[in-house]
Amino acid sequence: MQNLKVCFYTHNLPNPLIGGVERVTYNLTNAFRTHNIQVYNLCSSGDGADATIPTELNNCEKAIFANDFLIRNGINILIDQYGMSFLSHPMISENIKILQCCHINPIAKHTVRALFESIDIYKPKQSLLNIAFIINTPLRNLKLRKRYSDIRETNGIDKLVFLCDNYVNAISSRYKIDIGRLAAIPNAIDDNLLNETSSLTQKKKKTIMWCGRIAQSPKNVLFLPRLWKHLMTKHPDWEMIIVGDGIDRHLLERKIKHYKLSNITLTGNTNPYKYYRDASIFVLPSYSEGFGMVLLEAMANNCVPVVFDNSAVFNDIISEECGFIVPDLDADAFINACDLLISNEDLLLKMGQNAKQTVSRFSMSDVYNQWCKLFNELEVDRTPSKRSAGSA
Repeated sequence: MQNLKVCFYTHNLPNPLIGGVERVTYNLTNAFRTHNIQVYNLCSSGDGADATIPTELNNCEKAIFANDFLIRNGINILIDQYGMSFLSHPMISENIKILQCCHINPIAKHTVRALFESIDIYKPKQSLLNIAFIINTPLRNLKLRKRYSDIRETNGIDKLVFLCDNYVNAISSRYKIDIGRLAAIPNAIDDNLLNETSSLTQKKKKTIMWCGRIAQSPKNVLFLPRLWKHLMTKHPDWEMIIVGDGIDRHLLERKIKHYKLSNITLTGNTNPYKYYRDASIFVLPSYSEGFGMVLLEAMANNCVPVVFDNSAVFNDIISEECGFIVPDLDADAFINACDLLISNEDLLLKMGQNAKQTVSRFSMSDVYNQWCKLFNELEVDRTPSKRSAGSA
């Protein structure tokens, strides 16, 4: 990809220790640079970026600021990781190709239910925020429909990038968007992690693991004590490890205390990789997931995944040979799947081996090639003299 210059827009500087978009962007940045693609970072907060957009600017002023930075550095492609409206503003030069990435499940369900479940009389401020979020749900849905309608009607965005083909097909059908304006590229697992896990020989422990941000919406973390209540008495030699922290930790701890659970540990924010290596089963009972990087990381370490069937991306990651996708919100089916794995050591071992083999499809080298294919489809003008001639 000679002479190609790419700029990522993120809220914060990409960081491998921060979950979600920042970590994904950090890994992509390293992959692009390894292949001699020049990468720049445009952020809305924090230090260390090539440019930080002042928060006090209005959308038009932010677009002018961003455009000046992009033109000055001869950027060919802007990858907007957060879907910011000012980055598709007419003030952005037409010479710059804009890819807008959607890192959430665009057809998510159960948001309102999850927010109701996390309302807590002992935390009035957070509860009021949840109630306000619930009240504004219809307005947000209208804005979402307008966003996709704008993509259908305008040329501000060259491609909208989703995490799987199922999302692309659903959005194209629902909002009547030309499928040629859409693309599907999954998140990637770090090749170094795949190489490390390929030589794992240690025996797995009798551990069920969860990892993520402790928030009822959309993570459904309050299901974890319920799950463990059913499994703990039947399998007293097993343990549950919960890795992460978040705004609803107090609700989770209260539920654990209410059920009088034992053999359950909350680690707080810490490096999850040592827990992946030990765990045998990885549970992700979320109401919705955009992709679920923790799922790939766990599977790369021979963990067998169990999830609810509410995110289309799961069908791209998990097959019946390597894990369980149980009917959406069917708590009994989820509990039974975990119980089956615990009770059948041969099945657990075989599925764990299959899980590791499955995630090799999401290696950074493969995902990088998908990005290169998309870049080539954009027909980018990489002539330095023409790029530097652009102006706001």
